[in-house]
Amino acid sequence: MRLLKLKVIRGELEAKTGLRIGGSREGLEIGGVDNPVIRNPLTGEPYVPGSSIKGKMRSLIEWSLGDEYLVDDTKHTHSCTRADCPVCRVFGSTAADSRPDQGVRGPTRLIVRDAYLTPASRQALQEMNLERGTLFTEIKQEVFIPRLGGDANPRTMERVPAGTRFEFEMVYKVFDTGDGGQTDEQYFEEIVQKGLRLLELDALGGSTSRGYGQIRFRNLEILEIDAQTGQETRLEPVREG
Repeated sequence: MRLLKLKVIRGELEAKTGLRIGGSREGLEIGGVDNPVIRNPLTGEPYVPGSSIKGKMRSLIEWSLGDEYLVDDTKHTHSCTRADCPVCRVFGSTAADSRPDQGVRGPTRLIVRDAYLTPASRQALQEMNLERGTLFTEIKQEVFIPRLGGDANPRTMERVPAGTRFEFEMVYKVFDTGDGGQTDEQYFEEIVQKGLRLLELDALGGSTSRGYGQIRFRNLEILEIDAQTGQETRLEPVREG
């Protein structure tokens, strides 16, 4: 096995509707937000964890491939029975899935970075902060009413406002496993790029069935780097936006 090249996808992740990826509350405050978003502890700015992007892409790919690739609900693990499983090869697998009878898949191919605010969005949210007194986010008031009757229960949801953009990057490794890298090249198109398209059609974060978390990838480009020489080649963009 030899590392041939790395494919770097860069661009922007835009929240088309309010985006909420939950964080933790450090303390209880009277009148505080019930459901805060995750933030950078050093700057207080919201960000999109790479694990959230990668995990949702993996779930969507598993659903698109069908029953053989879906999660085993009894074990809460991916039901992997193939040596050439594209899901495990691209997104990674547990040690229990790497049995000798399943062959050698090699290391996880896909790395997804945490996505941080673009300079323009940071400035826009700071200006909004001065006007509304919030910290880079919006507060959405909701009311939960039990279907079988009962009192209305108000709750406050913190969201990243629609239109906010984050700097997005993922790295994909292409290995020669005896096929000259053809399988990894194939999975880059059939798994990674398909996963990005499915994610745009679905949603990211929490409360997605209520309209949260619709996203779009903007100004994506692919940079291919030769692992031996370090030579960089800019490929055709995944999509202009």
